Amino acid sequence: MRRILVLLLALLSAALLWGMTVNGSLAVLGTLTANVVDFGASSSTAPNKSGIALPATCSVGQTYFKTDAAAGRNLYLCTAANTWTVAAGAAASAAEPDPTDVGWMVHREECMAVAQQNASNAGWIMGENLWFLAGLGGSGYSLSGVQPGNTDMTDGPNHPGQWLLQTGATSGTAFALTLAPYAKTSAWLDASRTGWKACWVFKLGTTTQMSAWIGLGNDTSLFAWYNYVALYYDATTTAQNFRFRTGKYTAGTNADFDTGIAGDTAWHTFCIQGDDVEQGKVRMKLDGVEKTLCGAGCDVTATIVNDKALQTEVRLKTNEAASKSLYLDYYGAKARISTQGVR
Repeated sequence: MRRILVLLLALLSAALLWGMTVNGSLAVLGTLTANVVDFGASSSTAPNKSGIALPATCSVGQTYFKTDAAAGRNLYLCTAANTWTVAAGAAASAAEPDPTDVGWMVHREECMAVAQQNASNAGWIMGENLWFLAGLGGSGYSLSGVQPGNTDMTDGPNHPGQWLLQTGATSGTAFALTLAPYAKTSAWLDASRTGWKACWVFKLGTTTQMSAWIGLGNDTSLFAWYNYVALYYDATTTAQNFRFRTGKYTAGTNADFDTGIAGDTAWHTFCIQGDDVEQGKVRMKLDGVEKTLCGAGCDVTATIVNDKALQTEVRLKTNEAASKSLYLDYYGAKARISTQGVR
């Protein structure tokens, strides 16, 4: 009889617990598990741990709500051991540039014309924008206009034009094609700002014994940049992969990332942009492969400090006694330089 009473009491307790309502807080020491969790009728839920600093360690599947992040980019996922990735979502972003809004600056170069070169091929280049071609070692480098074959276009008009950049045939010959100095990015493409983006469409004319930079940089006297955010290509006897790179001058940290995309003679599209809402965070994309760069919580760890003015450049160098080349089909950039309607 006693066993029957104990069993009946156990069944009654289980039945009560199954439908039990807890008024107030429920504190559970240890792991709480359940087959079904339904918060559909709850008046309030806060399922994620939250704060301003991502935990140093995490396990796959954990989540964290970063309260100081931009609205829509607060939720972080632990995608690998001790690795946080911001969840894709509706990021707050700067409005699209409006040509009539004086708070925006927009550049575009379709490489339609080349003019005003001196006998040594150095000096000012006149396209849709004003550029400057300058030697960084050796001579014989040049920039010339090319009539596009357009065999790669099947759904639109012909390309307006292309530029062919060539080194001399002496090992070490190097040069830089720079957007006019008055457009230095300290004013509008500063890597610590938001609301900016720059893109290039290019292809390599050669793939071995050469080096090339495409992006935003500072030093104008040497081929190797000291302060930059750029796409880098460096090959000896065999073609190599393109790399995302950042470099410091006196502050910040360097970073180098292998894109896995091989250097070839096909057309490529490369873009650099700010995160729109998070200062100091930069995005690089090559042919759809995008990586984020920032001090913590990004694909590539790099503290980007703009202690020197950056400017748009393409640099090319030959590492043997033979000319190397690169084709430029398009350059475009946008940046918010002030509040809307104000300059």
